[in-house]
Amino acid sequence: MPQKVKQYIDENNFSKVYVIGGNKVIFDSVKDSINNSERIAGNDRFRTNIEIAKYFANVIDYGRVYIAIGKGRIGNEFADALSASALAAQTNSFVFLTEKDVIRDITLKHLEENMLSSTITIAIGGKNAISEEVLNKATLKFSDIKENKTISSSDVNIRISGDNVSLVDTMANKNLFVDANKVLLKNVVVKGILYVNPGKDGETTLDGVKANRIVILSGGQNSIYFKNVEADRLEVKSNEKVRVVSLGNTSIKQTAVDSSVKLEVQEGSFGAVNVKSKEVELKGLFDRPVVLMSSTKIVADEAQKLNLNIKTDEKVEIKGNIDEIIIDSKGEVKLSGNIKNIYVNEESKLDLESAKVESIKTDKKVEVNVDKNSKINKTEGQGKVDLKGEGVNNSSNDNNTTGGSSGGNTGGSSGGSTGQTYQLIATKQTEKLTVVVSKKGNNYKIKVISPQKQIVTMRIEDSKGNIQYIDQIDDLEGSREIETSLDEGNYTLYIRGTLTEIIIINF
Repeated sequence: MPQKVKQYIDENNFSKVYVIGGNKVIFDSVKDSINNSERIAGNDRFRTNIEIAKYFANVIDYGRVYIAIGKGRIGNEFADALSASALAAQTNSFVFLTEKDVIRDITLKHLEENMLSSTITIAIGGKNAISEEVLNKATLKFSDIKENKTISSSDVNIRISGDNVSLVDTMANKNLFVDANKVLLKNVVVKGILYVNPGKDGETTLDGVKANRIVILSGGQNSIYFKNVEADRLEVKSNEKVRVVSLGNTSIKQTAVDSSVKLEVQEGSFGAVNVKSKEVELKGLFDRPVVLMSSTKIVADEAQKLNLNIKTDEKVEIKGNIDEIIIDSKGEVKLSGNIKNIYVNEESKLDLESAKVESIKTDKKVEVNVDKNSKINKTEGQGKVDLKGEGVNNSSNDNNTTGGSSGGNTGGSSGGSTGQTYQLIATKQTEKLTVVVSKKGNNYKIKVISPQKQIVTMRIEDSKGNIQYIDQIDDLEGSREIETSLDEGNYTLYIRGTLTEIIIINF
């Protein structure tokens, strides 16, 4: 790497530097010399092009798609794509590489999965660079529906552009686009992607719909209703806050939230929810963990049995009724409302404002600012909880502390000992099972949390492999605690559910 380039990168201290292409294009020795570098690569230039599009999927706008020649007679044509990149960047668009007369299957597949009904495809260069055949293949085609219809089976993309239209008893073998207000889909199977785009303040009802992937692009406060819907994945990518309601036997395996949304569960489930948006409102019963992946504000005043898992070092704000918060990051967390249990697995800072916390369990150093309207009933674990603020005297701290007007005295008002309490040893969480192990003397408490009904088996072995404890929990849904006594020593817990892989915890 030229010294001037290296100097420029070092002087600007970039948080991320992307190395494009494989080791044959840019050696690992060059990549390793750059701080905060990450490689994006495929087996050839066309696959690398698609890998880049996948990596930046959340920022690419598919309103326009540019295609440019990436391989021709010479073999290293790049001028058109280079020129187009500046134009595409103005609208967060992407430049896809192709050959003059051939567009790769991997490129076509990606375009078919991501283009919208309104996408405009623009070819860079004349017909000697991109043939009409390639441009035609890269342009989305669909059947337009403007009135009520029943289609037994469709092998082309379907677009609904008429308001108040009902589409019933239909098999859509490709993508289906809802681009109108007050559309009803009833008993529809979508083998491609279902895009829901009723417009700002628009409404859509899905009843008995089955789809691999559903993408919500717009809507309003009385917006998207799911009744008896089955889907592997739901994505929320709306420019305005949209309300999505789960009814009946709706079953979504995973929900990805990339924009402001109100998720309301009246019946059914949104599955495991991953949040990457600035604000999310949660209402109803959430039977799977909600994972926070970026800075966000969670409002959950009307939520039930809500488990949150924080995996971002960015600031998070949480307000409402929370059963459990697991913190796997080093960021700042602002809390208000009623919270039962907080498990802190990394050194963190908590800011409590009008918060009532039943328990904080940690083996790490945690700084907690407690305002005058907040209270912590107890702290547990081997970690050091540093309580500060006007509400210190309202709170109990069984861990060592450097804060508090009383100087961190852990005894009662009569000067007696607080006695032994259970200390947090370890927590492990998968998508479908959470395990928390605590210890008090030779007594061990194992808490198992399952969002879905399943059979859970567990065993504890000593360092020689001898079984010291074995048990089975039938039809576990929610949480269950198991207690047992063990001699001093090293042990391994093996725990497995019918819906999850084995979890191994050494203690």
